[in-house]
Amino acid sequence: MEGLAQDLFLLCLNERNGRLRSSMANYGFAGAVLMHLADQRRVTLDGKKLIVNDTSTTGNDLQDEMLARLARAKKPRSVQSWVSSFASGIKKLPSKVAEPLVHDGVLAQDVKKFLGIFPMHYFLVRDPGRHSEVIERIRAILLQMREADPESVALIALGKSLGLVNRLFTREERKIAKPVLKELTSKDAMAQAVSGSIAAVQAAIAGAVAASTVAATSGSGGGS
Repeated sequence: MEGLAQDLFLLCLNERNGRLRSSMANYGFAGAVLMHLADQRRVTLDGKKLIVNDTSTTGNDLQDEMLARLARAKKPRSVQSWVSSFASGIKKLPSKVAEPLVHDGVLAQDVKKFLGIFPMHYFLVRDPGRHSEVIERIRAILLQMREADPESVALIALGKSLGLVNRLFTREERKIAKPVLKELTSKDAMAQAVSGSIAAVQAAIAGAVAASTVAATSGSGGGS
């Protein structure tokens, strides 16, 4: 699942304005990297707690940063706690996830200042084929029932948690895709497609996104 976080980035990217479509994208990025680390058995679950098995360098700065934070923790924490911590605590997380895509020429990164003060990062698609491949792979799985490998299952589940899947289909296509999506991302199907640790990370992302959404809604609806 080496490229899972990058595929998720491309799924999140609005190719027209260079911005990310989901305000919750960081939860997905953090989870995608954790899924890769779980797939490499660098992290595992002990009950509901995330345990580090291997802190040797991965050759990827973001992965190494996450492993170092996990290793420094005074006591084990839940997967959802770590997803939330990484999502909010790692500086410039989207840029770090996009770095391999920029390096490979798939994207170009630009920085503009909002109101002349606040830097905002934009990502321009330089390789439309790479971007389209991610979209078409998901469409083929959900519309044509093409067999999905574990990484694609994880990508679709992440996209669903971030509310990114429905936009890939017309209203008529959604009638076909919806039941397939529901079955593919069900608890039983996830357990068969990916390891227990990866399925747990996906569940934690969904929980973290839901909790953050509730908190934001409560905060914006404060009484007089």
